[in-house]
Amino acid sequence: MNIIFNTLLKDKSVKQLQKFIVSNQKIQINSLDDSLKAAIFAAIFKNNQMVVIFPDQISLNTWRDDFISLLPNISIQILPELDFFDVNAAVKSLNLYAQRINILDKLTQSEKIIVLATASAAVNPVVSPKIFLNSKITIKVGDTLEFNQLISNLVEFGYQRDGEVDSIGHFAIRGGIIDIFPVNASAPLRIEFFDNIIDSIRIFDLNDKRSVKKISQFLILPVTLIDNDSEI
Repeated sequence: MNIIFNTLLKDKSVKQLQKFIVSNQKIQINSLDDSLKAAIFAAIFKNNQMVVIFPDQISLNTWRDDFISLLPNISIQILPELDFFDVNAAVKSLNLYAQRINILDKLTQSEKIIVLATASAAVNPVVSPKIFLNSKITIKVGDTLEFNQLISNLVEFGYQRDGEVDSIGHFAIRGGIIDIFPVNASAPLRIEFFDNIIDSIRIFDLNDKRSVKKISQFLILPVTLIDNDSEI
């Protein structure tokens, strides 16, 4: 595959395209099929980050398949589109928000990823990186963290309070214990306080609610954050 990439990068037109991309200039490419365009962008990628926006889902799917073949060791993320009009899809919307937040986190952490998005998904409001970076909650055993302030922060960051946790983006309170299913976790967490000190953090089973593993710390990402100066 490197032979193909090196051959493409020697082409004068590809070199010019690479300069445009590196300098963040807007470009429009015509007269090339999608697979060739994907190969050129894959050659230019060089293990950095890339966000590609498409006019429709069909084009996105074609590029996704090509990128997976051309860059098998690179994470290919698809930015989901939010549905603001389906009032009966609250859980689905929460999961979509979670996916978008996780992608934003990967971008702000400078992970080597390629993000693909349709134009309609790209225009959905996204919080500015500055606000996002200041909206993470670090919990660590032994740390002092004001109990009620944590609750307020969770609500502010889009977590929904329920009687018990049964899905991602929800939290529940029982005495000095907060159960929460962070958007960036594969299982819910049980945070136990002694006064305002974090006494323990345990992963628990979503079905029987039993603790399965102790951990020492976790970084909780917000579910939803939208500001007036949102960026794409």
